[in-house]
Amino acid sequence: MQKILNIDGHDVLLESNAATIFYYKEQFGHDFMRDLMRIVKAMGEKTEISDLSWDDIDHLDISSMYQIAWACAKTAKYDIAPPIEWLSQFSGFSNENLSDIMTLVSSTIGSKKN
Repeated sequence: MQKILNIDGHDVLLESNAATIFYYKEQFGHDFMRDLMRIVKAMGEKTEISDLSWDDIDHLDISSMYQIAWACAKTAKYDIAPPIEWLSQFSGFSNENLSDIMTLVSSTIGSKKN
C-alpha cells in the first residue's frame, strides 16, 4: 500500500509491503515487529505523545517511529538518502504523520482472510 504524506511541507511517498520489514532489519539491525509492538504497547489508545504516562514512555523508543518512516520511504523509492540524511530534511513529524505511518504499516501486516 502506498500513501503520500505531507511531512513538514514535503510531499513524501511512503509504501509498506513485505520488503519494508527487510529494509528495516537490514538498516537498523532490529526486528520490525518487535519495535512496532513496543510502539503500539506504549501508545495504546492515545493519539498524542503528551498523553503518555511515564510508564508508557518507558516502553517507547521514538526513534523507532522515525526508522519505520524511513523504511517505508525506502520501500517506495529505493535510492533515498541514508536515514539521518533523509530525516534531516524535516524539522519534525506531526502526530498525524506518525498516526498515518502506523495505519500504513498496519494495513500491510494485518491479517487477511482468503
